[in-house]
Amino acid sequence: LLKVNQSSGDAVIKMQLALKILSLTNSSIAPPTVNGSFDTATYNALKQYQKLKGLDVDGCCGPASWSSLRSAMAAATAAIKSNFIVENGTLLLYKGHGTTASIPAECTALAPYSFYGADNLKTLTIERTLKKVNANVFSSCSALSSVTYLGTAQVFEGFSVTTTGNAPFVGAQKIYNPKKYDVTFSVNGKNTVVS
Repeated sequence: LLKVNQSSGDAVIKMQLALKILSLTNSSIAPPTVNGSFDTATYNALKQYQKLKGLDVDGCCGPASWSSLRSAMAAATAAIKSNFIVENGTLLLYKGHGTTASIPAECTALAPYSFYGADNLKTLTIERTLKKVNANVFSSCSALSSVTYLGTAQVFEGFSVTTTGNAPFVGAQKIYNPKKYDVTFSVNGKNTVVS
């Protein structure tokens, strides 16, 4: 049983992730911050969810609320074909379970705990569009050993990585592989290709 101002940890993270994802499709649920602490915002979001689902509105996450949240989360994420749930450029959740992942180019930031449960992830590819890695993104990715950045080392060093809870990411081998583009232009009827 999870209670406001009394509970914290992995179970609260799972509840917060579910409430945050469910808030994307239901505006009556205010999205809580995923921080592992059963705070007032999480309490209010849970009460809104309980009311919406016809559950006892007590703000505590007991067996009935857990069961309902798990079912609703499974249905919501199953409807999304991608392994990545992205909102306004921020990756909220990686749903994959494989050993490799490539973060989509539309992502400019990774939300806390967005790779929660991705303990099999060994190799990660990130686009140069990524600018920020928040705290605790890769906290459960103990197998992560290689990060390929599709840009230069200089650009990689320029984006923000919060080290708290991201030891697997920080410690992984970095491979820099800038994308190369061919541009064709015509001058006086002669085509020239520049890479």
